[in-house]
Amino acid sequence: MLTVVGRSTPDVLTMPLQPLAVPALPLAAVAALLVAALPAFLTPEPPRPASRVVVRGAGEVARA
Repeated sequence: MLTVVGRSTPDVLTMPLQPLAVPALPLAAVAALLVAALPAFLTPEPPRPASRVVVRGAGEVARA
């Protein structure tokens, strides 16, 4: 395919002279991503369950 294109229009196969550049990123999109990520950092840890006390037999107490 490149051979056919190169013979018919060789200008298409030349490299561009401009260096590659990072595409522009809209400020609104960056702000929306940061606001969407806030709950991941601002949410408090869930409470830990209290340790259970298991009573076994006559007077034995074991922590589970």
